[in-house]
Amino acid sequence: MHEQFGRYFFEKKDYEIAVKHFQEGIEADKENLLPSLKVNLGHAYLAMKNLNAAVNEYFIVLSTHPENFDAYIALYNIAIATHNEEMEKAFLEFLQRIESGGTVDFEKEILPFAT
Repeated sequence: MHEQFGRYFFEKKDYEIAVKHFQEGIEADKENLLPSLKVNLGHAYLAMKNLNAAVNEYFIVLSTHPENFDAYIALYNIAIATHNEEMEKAFLEFLQRIESGGTVDFEKEILPFAT
């Protein structure tokens, strides 16, 4: 329910209320079964121009759900927008690997980009 409300307010460009709903949904998701809540929270932060918070949410998603395609796409797009060619190339490769059924090692391949 929180995710649906968050998406509704996101579409209405009321990002602060969207963030509130996504955060409430994350708190209610004790078993971390809905990584889309964190991805959507990242999208809301990005829309609010809070790049660091957005990137942090996407990395958190990948730390627990390393197959989450949406988080890879978001980070790939951020790499393009920030002209981070090394990250852009790596995340394009990660996307292709995930799309073809492969895996990405969070600790070795993704985490170094968090710094």
